[in-house]
Amino acid sequence: TLIPPYSPDIASGGSDDWALGEGGAEYAYTIELRDQGTFGFELPAVLIQPTAEETWEGFKVVAQFIADN
Repeated sequence: TLIPPYSPDIASGGSDDWALGEGGAEYAYTIELRDQGTFGFELPAVLIQPTAEETWEGFKVVAQFIADN
């Protein structure tokens, strides 16, 4: 899901910003894990495995896109 530029959820100044702006990278991304603000960075143990699984599936899609393009 793309976040519009006016969203309060945007984090600026990450390493992906540097990679694109100064490092010359063709691709850069930030992975944000599940949670809508309830748990912050401390997910309950029961959510760790499904979070890892869905993140891995998303990563594979991005990697395939890069490989194909």
